[in-house]
Amino acid sequence: MANCYYSENGYFRDGLVNFSVGTVGPDIMNECVEMFAKATQHRLSQKECTSLFQYGPIQGDATLLQQLAQFLTNRYGDPVDRDSLITTAGATSGLIAICNLFFTAADYVFISDVSYYANVSYMKHLAYNIVPVPIDENGMIIDELQKLIENLQNSFPNDRPKEKPYNAMVYIIPTFQNPTGRCLSEDRCQKLIQLARKHKLLIFADDVANLIYYDDVNEYPPKRLFAYDCSDDADYYGNVISCGSFSKLLCPGISKGWLETPKRVLDLIKSHSPLSYGFNHYMDGIMDSVITLGFLDNYLNKLNLTLHKRKIAVKDALIKHMPDYVTFNVPKGGYFVWIDLDVNAEEIEKLCTERHQFAIFPARWSAVKGGYETHIRLAVSYYNEDVLTDAIMKLAAIVKDYKSKLLN
Repeated sequence: MANCYYSENGYFRDGLVNFSVGTVGPDIMNECVEMFAKATQHRLSQKECTSLFQYGPIQGDATLLQQLAQFLTNRYGDPVDRDSLITTAGATSGLIAICNLFFTAADYVFISDVSYYANVSYMKHLAYNIVPVPIDENGMIIDELQKLIENLQNSFPNDRPKEKPYNAMVYIIPTFQNPTGRCLSEDRCQKLIQLARKHKLLIFADDVANLIYYDDVNEYPPKRLFAYDCSDDADYYGNVISCGSFSKLLCPGISKGWLETPKRVLDLIKSHSPLSYGFNHYMDGIMDSVITLGFLDNYLNKLNLTLHKRKIAVKDALIKHMPDYVTFNVPKGGYFVWIDLDVNAEEIEKLCTERHQFAIFPARWSAVKGGYETHIRLAVSYYNEDVLTDAIMKLAAIVKDYKSKLLN
């Protein structure tokens, strides 16, 4: 793969097969060529299309917002108000805008003790007080979060200006969490909302994987956290931002995403944020056509079915080849499978690369403050079933050999 982030950083050097890559592969992404050619022609053939080359509206292109709201409503099975949406240059740009607008160095950010490494790194760079919160099979443990908040609440600033209306932030990936694939349970979602309201916390819900979902039984993915923060509640304050991105639903090269926000947040973004000229107005227009012409729905349906088949193949291979002491979670959504090898994952990663020229992602690299030495995150998005199952067979052999040498 030439001229991209992965080639620049050596992910595929010397023919390396790399299962740390969290994006779709060329076999899926090839469909984007014709899709974007047609969408571009459609949009640029419209009257007054030259407005796309001007600075854009603060919230984003009006027609895109309408189409996006309808698309999300249909996919979530839950209403999305177009007036709550604002477009961004992708999920990370949304996080950067919110961090810069609402928080400063030494503010507190509560985050799962293993999480998306790039965003953790960015928030550490901002010199926030990062507080890791334990997780289990039902996501972040909210009772533990409550204890941490109550122990630290006297350290929250009590003289915050009105344009910074939140005392601290909770960064969370509530649905198909990266790297574990876990989903925050319904009771924990409800408890988290109440906790945020009580302590005036801003919850930044990183929802990039919500719609990467396939289930034979349930049509819709788990209810997004934003929907639990009901504006009709007597104690409503507006504590949740939902951050979405076309990078996972479609392709990362377009750098396009959105925030779904409370009015309080949106008003402050409009008056204080670097988003004030919009992000990539031209691509707003192209994405409007991608959605309007039905391309995004069709592509996402194919993507979800493809990933579903790969996860079935991965699960079958894990059951067939892995020893009983290896445990795993194969979620119904997202790009990743979570595996506990019960041996040092970094040592296993080295052996995989040396013996078979493939790389895995040791979860310790995503740990906020240590731990998870035996876990790995395996991406199923880039390679097909044959490549995945062959790698799991080889990985299992390496794990068994490594374990036997430890015991002897």
